[in-house]
Amino acid sequence: MQIEMFDLDSAYLHKFIALQDKYFTQENFIPSFKESLYATLNTSNPFFHNAKYSLILVLNDEMPIARALVTIDPRRVNEESSVVGNIGYFECPNDKSISKLLMDTAIDWLKQNGATSVHGPMDLHIYNNYRFMTEGFDTSPFLAEPRNPSYYPSLFENYGFEEDNYWRSWEIEEDELSKFYDFLNMIVTRRKNIHGIELSPIDIENIEDALSELYETALDIFSQNYSYSKISKEEFVAIFSKLKNFLAPNSFQIAKDSTGKIVGFMYGHIDFAEGFKKANGDYSKLIENMAYKPQRYIYHTFGVIKEMRFSDMTGRLTHSQIGEFKNIFPQSIAALTTSQKSIVERIKEPNRYYKMYKLEL
Repeated sequence: MQIEMFDLDSAYLHKFIALQDKYFTQENFIPSFKESLYATLNTSNPFFHNAKYSLILVLNDEMPIARALVTIDPRRVNEESSVVGNIGYFECPNDKSISKLLMDTAIDWLKQNGATSVHGPMDLHIYNNYRFMTEGFDTSPFLAEPRNPSYYPSLFENYGFEEDNYWRSWEIEEDELSKFYDFLNMIVTRRKNIHGIELSPIDIENIEDALSELYETALDIFSQNYSYSKISKEEFVAIFSKLKNFLAPNSFQIAKDSTGKIVGFMYGHIDFAEGFKKANGDYSKLIENMAYKPQRYIYHTFGVIKEMRFSDMTGRLTHSQIGEFKNIFPQSIAALTTSQKSIVERIKEPNRYYKMYKLEL
């Protein structure tokens, strides 16, 4: 077997991208669009203007069989005196010897470049793809859900990685959502709105302007999250404006206090997963496969400023979102909540789990 380490300008990049989704077998997943990979793994991506990185490819008789991208992001907020490296874009057969060769190469590079620990899987940063699914492989995937061959977590664990954090998702039926809404409605109507919170939807047609206004508050909120790194306003707007085609009216809401200060936000989106699956990674077939009525809505991301984290803000945002969409979509997903106690636990147990792993060097 042969190891190649290279940068984004190398001809090996085509072989690297060709490995995408190669090792899915029986698992449900949404095929990736190669065009989006080329757009991300590109020197024009601001991430690569700051980060140290190396792409790694394992070949057998010139055929690519495994890959990874190792990165050290100087914008990541680390604990004092620690330097965290990441392993992402991981693809590997269920073979311990190949996995060990790939991991050894990745860890050696990270050590040589000053990393004191390594986290994975992380495709660049938390604003991109990260986490392995560990339970729920028989469920129907939703857009932007972490999906991977079921043996990938074992490859990390067998190498010595340990769980660093976990997340959960819930499938929620229409009657369950209605009962949950009634519970939230009781809370919201009984509690006095002492902060004078007002919720308003963003103007989807001018989403870039709305995101620019939200930027400072959003990054302050994200700084409380796992593996936070500070990105520029331009990057933030470029990343989140991609939601535009999946938003419905009122699905992205901003919370302001009585002074007009933004103190929180929440967004969900329509789940076009079936259309994406039928397109099978081909952008030219995407539009023709989007002419159907989606049956599922994804309650995806919310955040409140630190000072109001333990207020009723979460309930108010969630209540407003569910009120808008509970009678439109027969199925819902409460997506990717952290390991902390969640208000969604009042409905049922989660049926999908995901993990991030770490290894001290």
